[in-house]
Amino acid sequence: MGTFRDYSVVLPLTPGELARIFKRRRIDENGCWVWTGYRNTDGYGFVVLKGRVWLIHRVSHEAFVGHVLLDKVVHHKCGNRGCFNPDHVEQMDNAENVRKAKRTPATHCRKGHPLSGDNLRRRVVYGKVTWECATCYRRRKAELRRRQRAARDAARLAALSGAANVSDDSPPRRSHNFDVHGTRPDAQGMQACSSTT
Repeated sequence: MGTFRDYSVVLPLTPGELARIFKRRRIDENGCWVWTGYRNTDGYGFVVLKGRVWLIHRVSHEAFVGHVLLDKVVHHKCGNRGCFNPDHVEQMDNAENVRKAKRTPATHCRKGHPLSGDNLRRRVVYGKVTWECATCYRRRKAELRRRQRAARDAARLAALSGAANVSDDSPPRRSHNFDVHGTRPDAQGMQACSSTT
């Protein structure tokens, strides 16, 4: 058996902590309390309380339902990993949680968009077909295009102004060409500007 975090350290929650938690709550059409704060890549929400990072659905269960036994985990009955509604979570052993998780596909992406209908995008990674949130994909692509456009425009502007190779504190350029008429041989026999000393 692995080590488990003792959530009794964070309880009871102060009114200020509860207000902070509820400020990050969005209630969706299924009654899920979707966490709008930080969520990891798997979609689980995290909250900082008393100087430590905690899983929000676990804190919710401990605060509103009751203590979770050390050998148990908190399972989302609704399938939404970002949900922390105490009516949507239950404690069970890890083996049962894994069995139920395999049968219950994710219902929402980590940003809270529903994973159904037109909001699903087929994605193939190393030959394995997966599905992703189409809204998040479109936003990522739009942000990438915006950053690429900004970098391209900055490079064009620098090339047009000649600022790409000249810093503001560099001495002014000479106004003549570096050719046969404006050069002389230096001490090593190389061509050097005849107007510089």
